[in-house]
Amino acid sequence: MRWTLLLIVTACLQLLEASLLHFVQIGGRAPDLLLVLVAFVAANCVPFDAALGGAAIGCVRDVFGAGRLGLSTLLFMVVALIFSAFFKGVVKTRRLNNPLTQGAWVFAASLFCYVLYLAYTGLCYAFEPKAALLLTAALLSLYNALIAPIVFLFLMRTRLTWR
Repeated sequence: MRWTLLLIVTACLQLLEASLLHFVQIGGRAPDLLLVLVAFVAANCVPFDAALGGAAIGCVRDVFGAGRLGLSTLLFMVVALIFSAFFKGVVKTRRLNNPLTQGAWVFAASLFCYVLYLAYTGLCYAFEPKAALLLTAALLSLYNALIAPIVFLFLMRTRLTWR
C-alpha cells in the first residue's frame, strides 16, 4: 500500500479544506474532502488496509483540526472498514468509474459517518438527535456527494489505488 502517498494526499486535502474551501461554503458549511478520501480508500482497498487508511486519515484530521483527539480516527476507521467490507461483498465492479455511483457511494459513507457522530454526541452529552441535525447531516452528505466525482478524478490520476 502506498502509505506515503496517502499521507501526502491527506495533508494536501486537509490544507485545501482549511484554506480555500471557506470560500465555497453553502449555508455556512464547507465540503469534507477527507471523508471523500475515506470513501475512496474504502472502495479501493481490502477491509484491513481500508481500516488502517481510514485511521491514518482520521489521525491527520485530529492533528490538524480542532475537536476531540482520536474521534476522527475512530470514526474514519469504522466507516472505511464497514464500507470496504460492503464493497467487497456486495458491489461486483472493480472500481467506481461512474460519477453517479461515486456520488452515491460518498453520500452513503458521509451520512453513515455523520449519524455515528450524532449518536456519539448524543451518548456523551445526553441529548436526543433532533430532526434538524439529521437533516443537516443529509445535506452535508449531499454536498460531499456533489464534489465526489472531482475528488475521485484527482485521486485516480495520482494512481492512489491499492489493488
